[in-house]
Amino acid sequence: GEGKGGGKKEKKARAFDWSNSYRRQVALQFSYVGWDHMGFASQESTENTVEEHLFKAMFKTCLLENKDRACYSRCARTDKGVSAMCNVVSIRLRSKRTKGLGVVPPEGPHEMSEECKDRAYWLGRGGGEEH
Repeated sequence: GEGKGGGKKEKKARAFDWSNSYRRQVALQFSYVGWDHMGFASQESTENTVEEHLFKAMFKTCLLENKDRACYSRCARTDKGVSAMCNVVSIRLRSKRTKGLGVVPPEGPHEMSEECKDRAYWLGRGGGEEH
């Protein structure tokens, strides 16, 4: 029957505290089936793009505070209904790491350091090998 606590309690959304969050520039490799999407790249006049869903997921999981500080770069785009394999985006996300390549401390600089810009990486099956 309907006893105590029969309904689910609504959780209050708490604002995430970004002031103590380290960020790290990463490369995300992904594939997608584009049948139900309007292409990869977000556009002002187009909804339901793969990129839009990618950003929504990163906001929902608190990996990304806002697009302005994301240092975001994409390498490809597709048309409506087109699928893709091995797409890569570069983006600055929240990280547990406090040291290392691409790590930006809280309230740190918003641009990649010269040291990071001078390195090249191969992101194949071995992943992240410096060249």
